Amino acid sequence: MPIVTKKELEEKENIGIEEKKNYTSMKEIFVLRRQYPKNMQVIKGIRTNAWTEEEKEVEIGYILKKGYDNKFWMYIIEGAVTGYESASVDDIINRGRGNGWLACAGTQRLWDRLLIPPEEMEKVIEYALNELKLNEKGEEKCL
Repeated sequence: MPIVTKKELEEKENIGIEEKKNYTSMKEIFVLRRQYPKNMQVIKGIRTNAWTEEEKEVEIGYILKKGYDNKFWMYIIEGAVTGYESASVDDIINRGRGNGWLACAGTQRLWDRLLIPPEEMEKVIEYALNELKLNEKGEEKCL
């Protein structure tokens, strides 16, 4: 993996002051985005500031990728709080339709909270089932 300086990353990604505190995850996101630009899907999330408790709508970029268990996982690669937010597709589906996902619970004065609303999680489920042709267990359908 090539080394990316903080200045280069800021120029390429045009990141704001609030994301600078997560520099390591931003570097990881930059690398992932280069690897998966065509596969990235975008949904909306609600981010709550750890200091001010102000809520704002943010765009969340995610990919669905096969994990170590041979099932598909949802990885947030843009708009994440810690850089490690992920969930298995079968867990997302089994939670049931109409439920959101608390991708990051947040820690007061440290980590922002990130909630993906139910209507946005429905988009993830539809994409997994229809576009990737996965079954309800998050596995590829046998032809």
